[in-house]
Amino acid sequence: MGQSLTNQAARSRKTYARLTPLTPTSALQHNSRLIEWCAQDEAALASKENELRKVQGLFDKLKSAQEEDKVALEAAQRKFQAVSSGLLSADDGTNATLEDQLMNAKQAVAQAQTEKKQAEMQLAPCQKELREKEQEMKKTSSNYEGDRQKLEKMERELKTLEKDLSKLNYKDGHIEDLQEQKRRLSQEIRSLRYQLDNSKSRNPHLNFVYRDPETNFNRASVKGLVCRLVKVKQPHTARALEVAAGGKLYNVIVDTEVTSKKLLKRGQLQRRTTIIPLNKISGHSMNQNTIHTAEQLVGKDNVQPALSLIEYDRELRPAMEWIFGQVFICRDMATARKVTFHERIMKKSVTLDGDSVDPGGTLSGGAAAKGPNVFEEVNKLKEPEEALARKELELAVVDQEITNLAKVAERSCFLFFCERVNQALGLEEGGEGFMAGGETNSWEPCVYK
Repeated sequence: MGQSLTNQAARSRKTYARLTPLTPTSALQHNSRLIEWCAQDEAALASKENELRKVQGLFDKLKSAQEEDKVALEAAQRKFQAVSSGLLSADDGTNATLEDQLMNAKQAVAQAQTEKKQAEMQLAPCQKELREKEQEMKKTSSNYEGDRQKLEKMERELKTLEKDLSKLNYKDGHIEDLQEQKRRLSQEIRSLRYQLDNSKSRNPHLNFVYRDPETNFNRASVKGLVCRLVKVKQPHTARALEVAAGGKLYNVIVDTEVTSKKLLKRGQLQRRTTIIPLNKISGHSMNQNTIHTAEQLVGKDNVQPALSLIEYDRELRPAMEWIFGQVFICRDMATARKVTFHERIMKKSVTLDGDSVDPGGTLSGGAAAKGPNVFEEVNKLKEPEEALARKELELAVVDQEITNLAKVAERSCFLFFCERVNQALGLEEGGEGFMAGGETNSWEPCVYK
């Protein structure tokens, strides 16, 4: 039907072209229609070619299927002819009669039975040999297990000794050097303790002595004297800081008021003591505006807050603010007066020489104090204390090394003694000797293989 419509369209175009008179306008219109018709014809041609390709593909598939069916038909015909003549297809693909195939099966069964009898004849001696080997294995398994355990024990012992010796890095004369080092350190420690005891006896106010108020008392809750908990950043300000703190330098800082009560009641304190509990004390550092005003008034190099001139542990900050937080350290008395009596400052000031000015109008000073300040005295105590701690640590390390060497030497000598005893007994292969047993120096028989 599509072909007939196309033919009718072509005839209509020809009739239209014959009947239409040609004028310039009509010629252009005719030309446009011809182009449009050509495009339609080309589209129709492409459509027909596509239909042809589809039909051709279907034809090829049908042809291939026909060839396969032809081959299958020929095979079926050949098989039908063989069956009709009394032949069947054997396992090897050849044609044979039923009698031939039955005979071949009987022969295969007979051959399999023969092979089975031969295998049974070979199996009997093998089973006998297996039973003999199993009995022999049971007899030797106990000896083998004992030998294996002894071997593992000796290997562990050897590895332990090698490891200990490698750690110690032992050389000839090393133990004598360590003993000499221990003797020298012990002598130095005795000298340092004697020196420290003398220093403490001359400065009893720099030591806080107490007894534990209860069993398992935590001594870390007692921080110590203020003067021993402060480190002065600039030594030339030590005298001024001593005056600024006054008697508070000899106060004792503890963690809580509970600890304070325990020390006062059952600590057997040797003198009257003021205790500062960190959880109750409330101190304040100086306002930054006040510090800025003082620096603008006399110059930054001439005035500094006392709190900025010391170092201390962070947990002690409340106590340090309470002691040093509201004091200025000034270069001289004139600077101190300007700072203290300024209407926007009004804070206590202390000069580097130890003179002080109070905003209430009180001035103290005079001849400079003689002798070391309290921080210098504390440093003199800290030096032998730190040296003593270092020497005691060195002595502990030396003692531990000597102990380790002694253990390894003792174990090595014991094993060597065992070996020499076995050699003296003239042991032969399979004979019993002696060795160190387990982790302790006990004796047990061993068999050398």
